[in-house]
Amino acid sequence: MKRECRILELGAGSYFKENGFGRVDYYQIGKKSSEEPNLTFRQFLHLRRQLRSGRYDVVVASFFGVCGTPWHRGRGVVSNLFKMARCCMGRFYGFGPWIILWLLQGVEVPLVVVDRKDDPCVIPPQFFGLLKKCRAYYWRELPLKIENGFMYTDGRMEDTSAVRKTRIFCNHRHKIKPLSLGLNYDAVAKRVDFKCPKEIDVFFAGTSKGEMARESGLKILEELKQEGLAIEILTGQTLSRQVFLEICARSWLVYSPEGHGWDCFRHYEACAVGSVPLINYPRIHRHHPLIDQEHALYYGVEGSDLKRVIKTALADKDRLREMGVAARDFVLQHHTHEKLFDYILQPVMNPEDVAGWNATHTAF
Repeated sequence: MKRECRILELGAGSYFKENGFGRVDYYQIGKKSSEEPNLTFRQFLHLRRQLRSGRYDVVVASFFGVCGTPWHRGRGVVSNLFKMARCCMGRFYGFGPWIILWLLQGVEVPLVVVDRKDDPCVIPPQFFGLLKKCRAYYWRELPLKIENGFMYTDGRMEDTSAVRKTRIFCNHRHKIKPLSLGLNYDAVAKRVDFKCPKEIDVFFAGTSKGEMARESGLKILEELKQEGLAIEILTGQTLSRQVFLEICARSWLVYSPEGHGWDCFRHYEACAVGSVPLINYPRIHRHHPLIDQEHALYYGVEGSDLKRVIKTALADKDRLREMGVAARDFVLQHHTHEKLFDYILQPVMNPEDVAGWNATHTAF
């Protein structure tokens, strides 16, 4: 077996390192962190030497939120120069994605980008260099019409017909792949009795203020509650993960409308504890999607379609129980962090390396 894979992860929110993988070195760039090491110029030079010596097999650019650069078109020249000076005088991490491109200049180490930001569904212009350099660009909120993700990120891209003519779109769109948020198997599936009795018809916990789709959906849930259904709605409260998952496990349906992004941890957490998520129809490309009527239930936000879907589903609870089992199996097969890491690393590693990775990181 080949030596274990060594990953250098840089970004504004760790992904591999955050989920407990010991062969990952992570440095914060773009935004200052009080918990993770912020990359300094001295560390940058050290990492350049290590990359050239072959210490790392993969570089991962990991972002949960927009990671900026000191030069921004929306600011004045003086403001930009001031921020550049601050980066040069001790805030080297503030150069953001530029740092990754400088690190890899003249170095033959593959790069993958993991873009997990909630919203908006666009590739920020400061990420274009990463898209050009990387082997694969994993995008959580990948629009159904991919060219929409390039609009308004460059002054020349004012409509999709203009985007389709650009060199970056034509030459690099094939690298873009969907990614799910997934879940931590140890933190979810192993801690909850997913075979417990079902006592709640529909459960929802979360915020709704300003979210029109959620507000209209909650009105329908309230109407169903008045009609006698066992509806549990918890808003304005902060539940521990354990309590939240236990209530999900006791529910036939878990209402999981989109929030900042369409993809949501709640989709996979509900499945992992044997319940069926109730989700509005998707507006993004998905990785191993939950199938309607098989792993999840989908509804249209218009009119009373949500009420129709709920009543139809609750009329056959034996079928819902079967769907909950299928949903759990499906999520554990495709959407644990371990499975997603395998998926992310495949384009940059040989089969022997992936086999070694799998052997030392078994999801269940």
